[in-house]
Formats: sequence, structure tokens, C-alpha cells
Amino acid sequence: MAESFNAWILGLRNNTIVTILEEIRVKVMSRVSKLRAFADTWTNGISPMAMMVFNTNVTRTMRYNIEWNGDDGFEVLEGVYTYTMNLGQQKCSCRSWKLKYIPCAHGITSMNHLNMDASQAISSCRNPIVEPPEARQMPGRTPKNRRRELDEVRKAGKLPRMGIIMTCSICRGANHNKRNCPKNPKPKSTPTPTQESITGKKKGRGQYERTSNNWYKKRCMKWLQEEAKSCGTSSRRVNTGVVSSAHVTGDIDFKPTKGLKWKGKQAMTQRELQVQSVMHRIQTRSKAVGIQTRAQAKEKSPSKKTS
Repeated sequence: MAESFNAWILGLRNNTIVTILEEIRVKVMSRVSKLRAFADTWTNGISPMAMMVFNTNVTRTMRYNIEWNGDDGFEVLEGVYTYTMNLGQQKCSCRSWKLKYIPCAHGITSMNHLNMDASQAISSCRNPIVEPPEARQMPGRTPKNRRRELDEVRKAGKLPRMGIIMTCSICRGANHNKRNCPKNPKPKSTPTPTQESITGKKKGRGQYERTSNNWYKKRCMKWLQEEAKSCGTSSRRVNTGVVSSAHVTGDIDFKPTKGLKWKGKQAMTQRELQVQSVMHRIQTRSKAVGIQTRAQAKEKSPSKKTS
């Protein structure tokens, strides 16, 4: 249809849009008047083209054989092909009657079998009753407000900001606000503790990696102060610069005050504990080596005497 209309206005496409619209209006007006004059020449209410198709279908009925079920159903035999016809619903398996609204050759054969006038079926088929579809409930809540156009302005309430240029309230400049204004001094923002920095970053199921241990350092310092008070000595604050205790792998250069004890024993640093464990291991090995050498010496001595 689009190609035929394009060919119909092919000579008008070089003109302006107003001239094209005027020419199309004149063409449509003349076409409607010609069709009305052609419809006045009809002898009945059926067009000549429809009568030509009907007469062609009547000629084809001479070659058909028909079987009737006693009601509205027919089987029309056309050579090796069989067509099913329902005369009450005006439906045929060839679907020509439904497409053209003109009785097909199979329908005309069925009506001739029942001694009916097939030409009367053309007028009833040319004006079909088109009924609207049944209303059905759509999913979701029924909307109450109508859909507005994109450029429609609301009559009440807050107006849209579409098309408004953003201006700064400090320098009155365009295309920026006071947050990004170059004349607005930005204060140094202090980082606020988040839930992740307090509780830690989750590594896996039930495991957390601590990112901030300020609370742990405060707790340790409080414990040291309490221990120093209990021993009667003054407490001193130690700044190790260590964020997490998991990062400590060696000595942190901290020596406890004199008289500080833990579970009744003299307190010592981690370095001293490592030295003590190494010395204990060396002594244990040396004792084992000495015992082994004495045993070997005893085994060799009897052999010399016998020789």
C-alpha cells in the first residue's frame, strides 16, 4: 500500500510540503467523486467485480461432488482434494469465503444442493457486523491518572524543571551549583566511620578482616593502665604505629615497667620469649647429643678390651 501511494504522488514529490498536501487533497476528492459516479451505474447493490468473482465460482461448481451429513455440514470433493463446508457458520476449509466475503465455489455447491439462492448470500456477507473485543481485566492496579504528553505542563503543583538552566546561588553563574562553585571554599571533610570499618570487611562465611582496630588499641591501653595502677607504678602511653596486632611479626621496642607481672611471673617482651625458647631448644639438643656420645663410648670400650 505504501509503494502504491508513493507511485500515486510520484510527480508531486519535488514540490514543497504545502503544495504536496494540496495536490493530495484534490486527488482524493476527485477519486471519491469518480467512485460515487461508478456506484450509481450498478443495477443492484453488488459491485461488478464481486459479481464477476461470484459468476466464476458458479462455473467451477459443475466439476464438484458433494456429501451431506443431514445438517449444516458438507464435504465437497474436487478431484483428489476434499473440502469441509459449514453452511450455518459460513466457513469453508479453503478460507476464500472468509477472506473475500463472497461465497466460494464449495459454498455455492452446498447451497445448490439445498435449493437455496446463492446470490442472496453476497449482500449479507458484504456488510459483516464487527463487534469489539471482550474487555478483560489487565494485571496490576488500575491507574487513576491519565497519561500526560511529554511536553504537557501541569496545571497545579510543582512545575517541571525541564529546559531550565542551572545557576549558582553564590556567583550567579550558569551550568553549576554552589557545591561545585570555584568561589565556594571546600572544607576539609573528616572521614566518618562506616559500618564496614567498625565491624570489618567480610572475607568469607563467618570470617571478617578487620580494617580499623582503634577500639582494640584503646582496650589494650586501658588494660596497661589498670595493670600499672595495680602494681603501684605510673602508666606510660606507647605509640607503636601498628594498625592491627596481626601485622606484628617481631619486637615492637617496648619494655614493660619494672615490677610488671603477668599471672605471678615476671613480664617479658616477645623478643625475650623467642630468645628463651631458642636457648631452651639448643640446650635440649646438646643434652641429647651428649647422652648419645656417652652411649657410643660405652659400646666401643668392651670391644677394645676383648681385642
